[in-house]
Amino acid sequence: MNKVYFLQGKELKEEVFSAELIGTLAKKKTAFWLDLISPELKELTLLQELLGIHPLSIEDLTTFNSRIKLEEFKGYVFLVVYGLSEKLKLHEIDFILSDSFIISSHESDEPNSLKLRENKEKLMELMKKTPDYLMHYLIEMEVNEFFPAIEKIDETIEDFEKRILKNPKPTHLQAILEFKSKITKIRNISLIQRETLSKLTKSNTNHITEESVPFYRDLYDHLVRVAEAVEIQKENTIDLVELYMSVVSNKMNEVMKVLSVIATIMLPLTVITGLYGMNFKILPLSQWEYGFWMIVIIMILISAGMLYFFKRRNWF
Repeated sequence: MNKVYFLQGKELKEEVFSAELIGTLAKKKTAFWLDLISPELKELTLLQELLGIHPLSIEDLTTFNSRIKLEEFKGYVFLVVYGLSEKLKLHEIDFILSDSFIISSHESDEPNSLKLRENKEKLMELMKKTPDYLMHYLIEMEVNEFFPAIEKIDETIEDFEKRILKNPKPTHLQAILEFKSKITKIRNISLIQRETLSKLTKSNTNHITEESVPFYRDLYDHLVRVAEAVEIQKENTIDLVELYMSVVSNKMNEVMKVLSVIATIMLPLTVITGLYGMNFKILPLSQWEYGFWMIVIIMILISAGMLYFFKRRNWF
């Protein structure tokens, strides 16, 4: 449910979103936070009429697959950022920030917004300040969620390494390539997000107070750490593919080595059996009572001798 938060005297108020409420707060210039969950077009149209939100921003709020961006409009800035869950699922959060209000919009009931809504003491502390502090806090929670996800990625990479070294399978390669695609997407998001939010570290950004700039600079440092960590992990996933190919190649070489040894040993045995398969009446040992067993013993000795020779040469 869409909720509106504002201060009335020293008391924090929580009300269900309505046109009348937003109109009253805007008229009195009372600072408020409107948290939207998958907003409908009619609700956004009301905001457009009451708060002067640009139609392009309304259009972006109706979809949740927008690119990361920071746009300045008359009276507010529009910001799109992404968060990351431990299951490596990206989710979009949109912000509209002005000097007197902040609107956040997300597709589902986002955990970090829920945490803040339930933490009345922290929310009241933020509401006493300018809206840019509240936006910073919400974005910071989303950025900090990247770090547990990064640890999860490291664990997954280690697990892949163990499985590949133990017994590589074609399904492993498919899983690695899908995982690599997911990491690449996270990397691209983190890099674009870092560059976009770096604009908020400048004191000339509209609706970002000079007092809050140091907090946004700290947020930017977190984003740099995230981007660097994900960049390393992308390289590690590429190394996983190379490791898989190397291990498979080594196993194939071992198989070919064994087959080559078998073929080499069989060669002289084939020559012997071929000679004694010729249709001549007189062949060495052919008339002897134990001739067959003598040939078998000779073939065994040849095989054993060749195996000993190969082993001494460390050919297998």
